[in-house]
Amino acid sequence: MPPSKYRDFNVFKKDVEKLWREYGKFPSNDFLRGLKRFDLIKGFKYHGGFRNVRGVMEAPPTESPYRDFAKLETELRKLVEKHGELSNPILKREKRGDLISAIDNFHGGLNAVRKKMGLPVVLTPKPLSPMRDWSFFSIELKKWMEAHEGGFPTHAQLQAEKRSDLILGMNTHEGYPAVRERMGIEPEKNPFTEFNNLRKALAPIIKMHGGKYPSPAHITKNHPELEHAIRYYHGGHVATRLRLGVEPVGRPPHPFEDKETFLNALKAVRERLGRQPTQDDLIAEKRFDILYFLNKKTHGTYSEIKKDLRWLKEPKPKRRKLKFSSKEEFMDQLRGIRTEFGRRPTQEEVFRIGGRNFATAIRNKHYGSWDAIVDKLGWEQTFYTNQFRNEGNAVAAIAPVVETLGRFPKREELRSMGLGSLVYAISTWHGGLEAFKKKAGFPSKKMKRRSSYADPQNLVTELQKIFGSRDVSTPLLIQLKRFDLLYGIEVNGGLSQVWKGMREMRRYSELKEESPTYIAVAEVVAAAKGDTEALDVVLKKMDPLIRRFARKKIVEGYRGM
Repeated sequence: MPPSKYRDFNVFKKDVEKLWREYGKFPSNDFLRGLKRFDLIKGFKYHGGFRNVRGVMEAPPTESPYRDFAKLETELRKLVEKHGELSNPILKREKRGDLISAIDNFHGGLNAVRKKMGLPVVLTPKPLSPMRDWSFFSIELKKWMEAHEGGFPTHAQLQAEKRSDLILGMNTHEGYPAVRERMGIEPEKNPFTEFNNLRKALAPIIKMHGGKYPSPAHITKNHPELEHAIRYYHGGHVATRLRLGVEPVGRPPHPFEDKETFLNALKAVRERLGRQPTQDDLIAEKRFDILYFLNKKTHGTYSEIKKDLRWLKEPKPKRRKLKFSSKEEFMDQLRGIRTEFGRRPTQEEVFRIGGRNFATAIRNKHYGSWDAIVDKLGWEQTFYTNQFRNEGNAVAAIAPVVETLGRFPKREELRSMGLGSLVYAISTWHGGLEAFKKKAGFPSKKMKRRSSYADPQNLVTELQKIFGSRDVSTPLLIQLKRFDLLYGIEVNGGLSQVWKGMREMRRYSELKEESPTYIAVAEVVAAAKGDTEALDVVLKKMDPLIRRFARKKIVEGYRGM
């Protein structure tokens, strides 16, 4: 998080323009690090990144000297002489991000550059899994079934046994239902699709919970077969509970909801520390339960609680200005403050004791930020680290939500799913939902409306063109950023329906190869609509005796529809 003044874009812009005028170029990440202006780096991240700010401030794009291939080749030849080869790991080890960027952006990638330089082109194709071969996969699947008394595997069983090879095989051969059908195994029927059976199965569980409906977590953990039926056949837990006419199990009250218990816990912390605990003390002691009730103000504010406990107001440390002449002396004085406090001091406490010169040293001269100083001293960090600050983590977390909804979620939907920290990270470090959506390549509403894949024929044709006979999976489509196809799948009833359509098309092509006189319904309909080519195809396949009547009858039949 940048200093509070840089959260205002106008103030931030003013300081960036000042550096721009002073040095004659728009500041970059490396340039600011060299100046130790980490406050401005945080400001850039806060306002959507260097590229976003550059666009807002209408700064000219950075010119790379390595756009010229001759200059790029000169630098790369030096590295080849040093290491004997040219690869991305070598460029990263040498910290030559400028060369990597130029290779990718201006010269078509590393292999294209190797080819131009006369170096060997390195291709490392990923070996295909033998599970893609049906004969091999079916043998392995039969072995698994024999070891499990002939039972057909579920996805959860294969995951538990870490049989990712069989999972890949299932996905490659059109999914579990299609593999079951191809092996001639009857589909299992869930007895709990009937509500009366579900009612009987839930009766002892409800009785065990005192006549109340158990929590969904309890059913998911202990009765997965019931969980599946409740979710897919009976409208979910709330609908099932209302239909049964029972009350839900309430959350047991926390012991700290009793004021006396809460005050006793707070007294125990004070006795252990020998003084009144601060918020940092409670974090260091990992007493987040006490912090929760303090912040919630269940029993009043902390000041009111101190009055109830008759705790005297502790004197604040005297303000004094500390002087130092070197970095080592500065760090020694910080260690002395910690010894004086008996714990890790906060940044505000250090500023209060050390005065303005300490604040200036922390912000501008030594390590760039308070967090960096704490890390250098080996002190424990007490701030909350948001894992979604990393863009990869944020994309990985939001991709399943996009997969489920078939679109990019709204802010309120993410919060309702318990992903408030993801919303905060996107708003703070990734430039907001719209900017993050574009940067990560997620679809916009306009893309969805313009999609031609709402037509099932176009969708199936495109999927077969990309995947052939291989399996189509949502994660693979997300990885390929084919969100237009994901939208088409959603409109056409989901993957299972699309798989069915693809199987029918494959079956038709097989019949067409087996029997040259096989006539598809699609051909007859196209002929009836007046498609002369389709009509000729249908007539060629018909029996010669009825061929002369067909043209007239087909057209008349279509008119009468």
